Amino acid sequence: MIWNRLRFKLPRSIPGVRVGTVAATGVLAVLIAGGVAYASGTTSGGVIRACYKEENGQLRVLVGDASCRHSEVAITWSESGAPGPAGAQGPVGPAGPAGATGATGAAGAAGAVGATGATGATGATGATGATGATGGQGPKGDKGDPGVSGGLNGIREITSSTSWTAPAGITRVMVEAWGGGGSGGAFFVGGGFCFAGGGGGGGGYMRVVLPVVPGQSYSVVVGQGGAAAADANGANGSPGGDSSFTDGATVLAVAHGGGAGSAASAINSGPGGAGGTATGPGILRSGTAGTGGTTEFLCGTPGKGGLSVQGTVGPVPGAGSGGQGLSGPQGLAPGQEGDLILGW
Repeated sequence: MIWNRLRFKLPRSIPGVRVGTVAATGVLAVLIAGGVAYASGTTSGGVIRACYKEENGQLRVLVGDASCRHSEVAITWSESGAPGPAGAQGPVGPAGPAGATGATGAAGAAGAVGATGATGATGATGATGATGATGGQGPKGDKGDPGVSGGLNGIREITSSTSWTAPAGITRVMVEAWGGGGSGGAFFVGGGFCFAGGGGGGGGYMRVVLPVVPGQSYSVVVGQGGAAAADANGANGSPGGDSSFTDGATVLAVAHGGGAGSAASAINSGPGGAGGTATGPGILRSGTAGTGGTTEFLCGTPGKGGLSVQGTVGPVPGAGSGGQGLSGPQGLAPGQEGDLILGW
């Protein structure tokens, strides 16, 4: 601009400015600083208007709508100077108050499926639900196989060990058995006294219904009576044998033999043998025990043998009874063999 290259004389009436000649830029700066005090020569756009007279270098600021004379040159400049360099950054101001909550944003895209979590603890059992409606009746089933007749189809008494095969259509068998009786104990003589032996115990009893397979063979054992004691001082009797019904190696039911009568000793008569017991389901009874012998100056009374148990029918006479004890060399007293009855 022209006024950038001019040198002119400052007016005397501008306050705070020394009279002299300065560069146009300096004059402009001074005029800008003192323009308000000197005159209001700005336009609405922030531009200062003035008139410069070349003859004497005077500069006159225009006020309002005034204009330059013919002997003056009209000049203008901006009220604002050129931007200065950026100042240093100021310190961080205190945090302002929290702004109002913004509007909810749109839902984001679904994330990837996470790994399966560990199994939780078992919850408590829920309450029992209401009973459902009764379902419709199902179709009629096939006719079953004929059942076994309510009455017995056969019965057999067995007095010695053998086998028995279940007939066709037979799936149950009733077994009634008595164990063998134990034999009595021997006497003892000494010091002028005679001590008698105890009697043998009676065999045990059982009555039971067992399942069987038609056509299959079963072992039937009848217990033998205990062997008689030797005809000598101090010999014990022998126990009776067991009566049993067996499927191969499996004993299904057994009536045990009676216990042996004990022999007398040099100081006591012999006690009697215990009654036999029974093992298995059904009705089980023990035989009676033999009684003990007595002691006397001549010869004591021998112990009596135990008796077998009465079943649905009496066994073979004497079957399962214990042998009598001995009170002298008057003979032997073995136990009686057992008995067994099958019904199907």
